[in-house]
Amino acid sequence: VGGVGHDMMGDWVLKRIAEFDIDLTDLRRYPNVPTSSSIVLTRQDGSRPALHVKGTTGAFIVDEDRFDAVTDARVFHMGGVGLMDAMDGERNAALMKHAKARGCLTTVDVFAGSKADLPDVAAVLPHTDFFLPSIEEAEALTGLTDKREMARFFLDLGAQACVFTMGRDGAYYRHRDGTEFTVPAFRIDVKCTCGCGDAFNAGFATGL
Repeated sequence: VGGVGHDMMGDWVLKRIAEFDIDLTDLRRYPNVPTSSSIVLTRQDGSRPALHVKGTTGAFIVDEDRFDAVTDARVFHMGGVGLMDAMDGERNAALMKHAKARGCLTTVDVFAGSKADLPDVAAVLPHTDFFLPSIEEAEALTGLTDKREMARFFLDLGAQACVFTMGRDGAYYRHRDGTEFTVPAFRIDVKCTCGCGDAFNAGFATGL
């Protein structure tokens, strides 16, 4: 569910996803807006400065008459909160509320660089079962550095549980019922960390 442009990248995205027999009904094309794209310049130390075109991520909307269709799932994942200009805020909150009303387990990831993104995140947290930011995004949103304090911050905003991805330090979980633990990272020969968060989200949804 999302948007692509009428360009070569949009052509490729649609063709590639179709190869996995995925329903493309709600992956809409938008005229005069480029398909969202990133060039990530991964450095030797693992840092990843990026050149990013927001494009259709900021332009697409999910109309209310499509809410039933896009929430027809056991797990409903919303990714990129903070980048979806046309959806962030009330529209995303309404869609998440609809997903919960239909009985979905809900997960949320963000693209957050500062506290300025917090209102968009806060709008969806009351309808979020699992909030899945990186530790860096959690720090940027809260201005805090202690993972327990950050988790408490998001739980107070309505999330049921927080899962912070922490790179080589694994992942940290805290539920509002007090359950808390850290899972270590696998020891692997890292080639590139691009897409790690997305892969984590997909694995988490599959596990649920």
